[in-house]
Amino acid sequence: MTTTFKLFFLLFIFSSCGNKTYKLYSDRVTSNDEIKDGFHLSQIAVTSFEKDGRPLEYAKGLTIFCGPNPMLSGFSADSVYNDVEKKLRADAWKTMDSIAKINDNKIGGQGHENGIDLYFSSERTRDSIEKLRFPFVAQKTVYFDKSNEFYKWVFCMKQGDFENAFDYSKGLFDKIPIKFNVDQWYMLDFSNASNIIDKVFFYIDKNQKIHQYNYYKVLMGV
Repeated sequence: MTTTFKLFFLLFIFSSCGNKTYKLYSDRVTSNDEIKDGFHLSQIAVTSFEKDGRPLEYAKGLTIFCGPNPMLSGFSADSVYNDVEKKLRADAWKTMDSIAKINDNKIGGQGHENGIDLYFSSERTRDSIEKLRFPFVAQKTVYFDKSNEFYKWVFCMKQGDFENAFDYSKGLFDKIPIKFNVDQWYMLDFSNASNIIDKVFFYIDKNQKIHQYNYYKVLMGV
């Protein structure tokens, strides 16, 4: 990779990250880019602040996730898929797992030719059924106080090594399942890429005014 290309690549990442903006309202969050992967919303207890008032050190409390319908399909899949679709999906997963094992749980590299066409064929079968039953079109606005056609809400919990496992025992929600409290800090976390931290901090004062602080950070080499 040439020095010129590296500089261009770095500039592209920083510019694409910096161009992403969010705006909080009492009933919704909007973005200048499509919200493809959802986001976590957490209550946070702040112990220190940056000079601009943005939280620096904090501890996360109650966390919920707003995600695309396909990502949360596990909650209602059994009642949505018919018997034929269930069998096709089960067979597809079984085929994909067996091929992955042949390739030492890697797709690509040595062993790439061992069933790779069948792997992708099975993956397309699985995905096509999911898209049929759980359609998704990424939006730039997600509402809090009314249903979103392509997004649902779920509570999160710590489970083993997973900090934000989905807690389906509490159900799946069309609207945000909590109420915002005044003088309480919150964090919206859109950090779904492994090398980009993309967060929005906010709190609502006693006059119902929203104070918002955006935070972007790129971690290279992660």
